[in-house]
Amino acid sequence: TKLDLPPERLPSDSIHQIFLLFVITVGVPTNLLTLRKLLVMHKLTRNGGFNATFILLKIHLTVSDLMLLIFYAAPQLLWNITYVWILGD
Repeated sequence: TKLDLPPERLPSDSIHQIFLLFVITVGVPTNLLTLRKLLVMHKLTRNGGFNATFILLKIHLTVSDLMLLIFYAAPQLLWNITYVWILGD
C-alpha cells in the first residue's frame, strides 16, 4: 500500500532547505553581533531614559530572533534533511 512506502521528497522541500540554511547562516551571526553591540550600548546608557529603554527593547527582540533561529529554524532544517522518522511508531 501507499502507507508502507517512504515519503518522496518534493522540489519545494529542497527550496525550503536552501532558504532555511541561508536564514540560519546569515541570521545567527548577524543577531549575535547585534546583541553584542546592543549589550555594550546598554552598559553605556544605564542612567535610564528613553534611549536605555529602547536599547533594552532591541536586546529582547534580538534574543527572540535568536531563539526562533535556534529552536525553530534549525530543527526544521534538520527534519527536512532527514525526512524519515527513525524512532519507530
